[in-house]
Amino acid sequence: MGKDDDPAAAARLVADRLIVYREANGLSRQELATRMEVHPTRIARIERAVDPPNLDTLARVAALIGEEITISVCPRGGKSEHLRKKVRSGAVRFTMHDARVTLAAG
Repeated sequence: MGKDDDPAAAARLVADRLIVYREANGLSRQELATRMEVHPTRIARIERAVDPPNLDTLARVAALIGEEITISVCPRGGKSEHLRKKVRSGAVRFTMHDARVTLAAG
């Protein structure tokens, strides 16, 4: 498994982004949870990278912090150029919680 498909690394990246956002905006976990419409313990678990966030939570994080999330689904060890072209072309997108989430299957 490479660094790009390491679930723990992905969870840590989301956690880091959320912590930076929360601290930069002077928010408590409770206030952040209210803004994201999730339970405060969910925020704590995301920030500790204990649980990888599900798609719904990722969309909420993206909407809140103003970033786009791209999720790729392709065969392990397979070629992903076709997938990259689909993502770049915008052929596979949907919006959730006012965040653009790009999904592509290879």
